[in-house]
Amino acid sequence: MNFGGSRLGFWFNNSPFSITWNTSQTGIEESCGPGGWYITNQGLLIRYVIQDSENCGGCNPNIQTGLATATINTGSSSYWFTYNLTGIAEYQNAAYEFMDLTLNSLLLVTATGVEGGLGCNYFGPADQIVHVNPPVLLNPNTNYNFVLNFNTNDNLYHVGCYYECSLNFTKAS
Repeated sequence: MNFGGSRLGFWFNNSPFSITWNTSQTGIEESCGPGGWYITNQGLLIRYVIQDSENCGGCNPNIQTGLATATINTGSSSYWFTYNLTGIAEYQNAAYEFMDLTLNSLLLVTATGVEGGLGCNYFGPADQIVHVNPPVLLNPNTNYNFVLNFNTNDNLYHVGCYYECSLNFTKAS
């Protein structure tokens, strides 16, 4: 999957980190085309693509899930860490599908679908809920564990949907 030269794609070019994610996913149908995790920008942009659901004319009859984990060590420097969850979500029911990001087990941000009862007729921006306002200071000589969790929680109301997490690190003075 090509994310192109989006504005976000150039935002991370000066990051001091390259992140390697370990990913797993369930409910993806090989015959349905692209779906699951896609990683770009040296691991700083990670997207979960939801295959279109069967009830909306797609070919995936499953609940789709994904788990991505990564660890970094800050070395001898401190860093400011910022993050953002975006995507195209279902507008049928809120809080069914979701993505969340944790740092050392601390929930930072969640993104979900939107309550609207619009079925297969409308999809739009995911609702981001920030639990810890960025930036977060990462201390020197410390290991940090990132966990990105995704779940549709049902097999309904997905057409052209995805969730995406962008990360940015800036050396603290």
